[in-house]
This record gives sequence, structure tokens and C-alpha cells, in this order.
Amino acid sequence: MALCSMAEAPISKELKKKCKSECKQLKKDGWTVSAMELEEAMMIFYEKLEAGMDSLRAVSRTGRASNANLALVKARSGAASMYAGSLSTKLGSLVTSMIENANGKSTTDFKAVSSSCSQQVLYNFAPQVTMMRTLKDGTYEVMLLYLAPLSLDDAE
Repeated sequence: MALCSMAEAPISKELKKKCKSECKQLKKDGWTVSAMELEEAMMIFYEKLEAGMDSLRAVSRTGRASNANLALVKARSGAASMYAGSLSTKLGSLVTSMIENANGKSTTDFKAVSSSCSQQVLYNFAPQVTMMRTLKDGTYEVMLLYLAPLSLDDAE
């Protein structure tokens, strides 16, 4: 699945066209959203992505299992691993930077910065769109779409 490119800043008509095209492919591939229509969920996602174009990127995680709940757990675990890796990398950089530039800065300063970083990551941990499909072999696949800050490394 090709998510909206961060290199281009689509205008609303282009965004709608891209969203419709992607939704058509997602439906063809058997993906559904339970709370609303797929097109509505994806348009909300793309609008949020477009609004945060300078600071956000689209990230997806999938999980596959014999039942839908286990597939969801696997997808969430993949996202948790990605965000944990991102947070670890970002906090490691902060620690190194603060040690090198200690010049009287207290641990309170570090705690404030690391808390801000943690909140930024955890705020984005909730998936924006949750899709599910049943595969031909009877297993389930769940796809979670997230909006992730560009400032964090992607731990894919």
C-alpha cells in the first residue's frame, strides 16, 4: 500500500483523488473499517496528514493471525516496538547532548526534555485508522495507520 508521499504537498482535489484511488484498491484487497465507511476514515486520515505535512508522516503496521483479536495484538505490538525504538534513539541523543553540554544544567532540565519527547511519541501511539480483512486461508489481517512525527527515526 502506498501512503501519501511526504515529498509533495497535495491540494484538496489531489488529496481526494488519491484517497478515492487508494480506497478503491483497499476495498478490492478486502479491507474494511468497522466504525465508518472506509472512504470517510481514509479522508480524515489524509486530511490530518496534509495538515501536519511539515511534521508528520504516515506509518502502517500489520498483524496476521488465526483470529481478529490476535491479529490486532500483533499489529499493536509492531507499532509499540517501532515507537519504543524511536523513543530510545531520541532519548539516547538527548542524554548524549545534555552530557556534552552540561554547563550547570540539572537533571530537572533533562527530565523536562525527555518528558516532552515521551509525550510526543505516546500521543501518536493511538492508530488513526484500524482496518481488517479475512484472508482466503481463513486467517485475519489487521492494518493500523498512524501519524508519526518526522522528528523521530522510523525503526522499520
